[in-house]
Amino acid sequence: MGVVYEALQVKLNRHVALKILPAMPGATNLDAVARFRREATAAAKLHHSGIVPIYDFGQSGHTYYYAMEVVHGRPLNEMIHRFSDANVASASQTRLAELLSQATAGKQDASNGTTSSAVSSASSASHPSSGSASRGRVYYRQVARWMSEAADALNYAHSQGIIHRDIKPGNLMLSREGRIMILDFGLAKSSSELSVTMTGSLLGTLRYMSPEQAMAKRMKVDHRTDIYSLGATMYELLTFQPAFQGRDEKETLGQIITKEPTPPRKIASHVPRELETICLKTLEKDAGARYATAQDLADDLRRYVQGLPIVARPVGPIGRVVKFVRRRRAFSAAVCATVFLAISVFLAARYQRRASLERQGHQEAAIRERAQRVEALLSKGIMFWQNRNWLRAEGAFTDALRLDPDNERVLGNFASLKRIEYAIQRDPRLLDEAKDLLDHALDVHPNSGKLWNIKGVVLRLQGQLPEAMKAHQRGAKANPEYYPNWVSIANLQARLGHLDQAESSLLKAVALPDGANEVMVWYNLLAVQLHLSKPQALDTVQRLPDKANRSSPVTLLKAKLYLQLAGHEDFKKALRLATSADVHSGSKHKNALVKRTLALAELRNENWAEAVDEAEAALDAGDTLAAYPHLILAITLAHQDHTDQAREHLRQARDDWPAALERSGYLVTIPGGYMWFESAAELAKLRTEAEAAIAPGS
Repeated sequence: MGVVYEALQVKLNRHVALKILPAMPGATNLDAVARFRREATAAAKLHHSGIVPIYDFGQSGHTYYYAMEVVHGRPLNEMIHRFSDANVASASQTRLAELLSQATAGKQDASNGTTSSAVSSASSASHPSSGSASRGRVYYRQVARWMSEAADALNYAHSQGIIHRDIKPGNLMLSREGRIMILDFGLAKSSSELSVTMTGSLLGTLRYMSPEQAMAKRMKVDHRTDIYSLGATMYELLTFQPAFQGRDEKETLGQIITKEPTPPRKIASHVPRELETICLKTLEKDAGARYATAQDLADDLRRYVQGLPIVARPVGPIGRVVKFVRRRRAFSAAVCATVFLAISVFLAARYQRRASLERQGHQEAAIRERAQRVEALLSKGIMFWQNRNWLRAEGAFTDALRLDPDNERVLGNFASLKRIEYAIQRDPRLLDEAKDLLDHALDVHPNSGKLWNIKGVVLRLQGQLPEAMKAHQRGAKANPEYYPNWVSIANLQARLGHLDQAESSLLKAVALPDGANEVMVWYNLLAVQLHLSKPQALDTVQRLPDKANRSSPVTLLKAKLYLQLAGHEDFKKALRLATSADVHSGSKHKNALVKRTLALAELRNENWAEAVDEAEAALDAGDTLAAYPHLILAITLAHQDHTDQAREHLRQARDDWPAALERSGYLVTIPGGYMWFESAAELAKLRTEAEAAIAPGS
């Protein structure tokens, strides 16, 4: 398909793997170009640690290319040959680590005694959780771990609607770091394109094709074809020989379609029975008898690695009879079917009864243990998050989702972590990742008010305000008692100019048991009522709980309220409140809004010198509405007979006049969820006062 070079991407100064479709095939073979483009497009949609990421795609003349991450390592087909020659199935943990190091990092690294990351990864991965596995099990646990990682990556691709269709050892790379990564999406198709499949053409590598691929006729081929191909790869890692290999293509196709694979333990008796069972389930002729999803396969493989009971069960007597009959219908009809079936039913009933009791006990214990592990990983992720260790927090949440992919709390916290990372890094891909997590979570938990609220916040950060409103409304409908959705709805209503609706939403939040104790709910309600000059604002102040009364943001709003009341005693109250808010805002990073409000309170109490100091402090703190402190300075300096300076500040206020505020009548900012309103009428009134304070004609 192409030639791969290691190259330097000059703009970003990073090394990449550059895959090039040579000019001749590119110019003469439209199918090759289409496949090459499809490979790049499919892989570029996928962002997973187990899939080699695509950085760029393009065309230069008649040459097509795409750039991807450089992955140093070896494909599994090379590893299988090495393992077969090295008798790896009976290797100790140390010996296996040495073999992996030699294979992926190069023999020279291993002989020099360098401990590569591949060695440590293999060593830790192959060490059983119980600590009692024999030497022969070390390799097989490592195989199970590799296959579970590949299944995780496939499950992610399937969840994005991409089916690979060419999974084989050559397309699975073992990196030096010990990661399994999927390559070559040249035959990938979306699930919608595969609803009706090939008509007479064989796509994929013959030895690893599923029966439905091998038949090459109109029949359903879906994501389970990749599960089969991964199982064929696993079979080869367990036995060091292919599941099916005829003398020619026709014979191989016939075996894939009609013949059952030889159980791995008949080829290599030391293959663990559990892995044989898992492997044979992936190789079922009937796609419905395989694992339903790649995640189910990954989970069963991890159960084996962790020493837990697996879900897959060996094919019993009835199952073997059914398979036998399907392959030899004419012969089976001629045998004594009644007697044979009676014996089979009897044996199967005994087996099923005994197995069912054992399975029930094992599964209940496994479920309890899994829940405990998920809870521990969730707690660990939250701890790393609080310590701002984003990478380790993501690792803990990812491990928890591997055990329980549909866990509401893990998905919600993981999405919230991505949102917090976005606030720091400003990388829009983090919001996309958060949205993907939330979409999956809401498919499973559609009535979670918390998940809908997080999604609404993510959509708002993406600038999708109508979609954000719909998300919060769905959350409020699903769980009306969850107050944050009502607060978020009010914030969006305020942004859109629906202030009466915003007040109504906040009144609903304040009436809820949890909302009645939240500072933000009371603050936003008071902010909206204050901006609307509603008399209910005073009533709201009287109803404030102690927690809100002690809050610095609420204290600042109360100061603003008393400044608007404009009585002498009100001005004194405003000054006391603004001073209190200033004290609690800290000394290093003074809040510009606090300083501005304090300056206005000093002005109304005719403390001219103090008003000047606080207004200048507001400007130094970066007041985004600079015209406001300039007008306070103009009025104050005019009262002190510094007319020239007053005129200068009035001029600067006019120069800095906010056009957007004039157009809309008001602006609302919501830092940290707390609303703050800027009023064009209030600012214009202050300008009139400044002009009157300065001598006529100024």
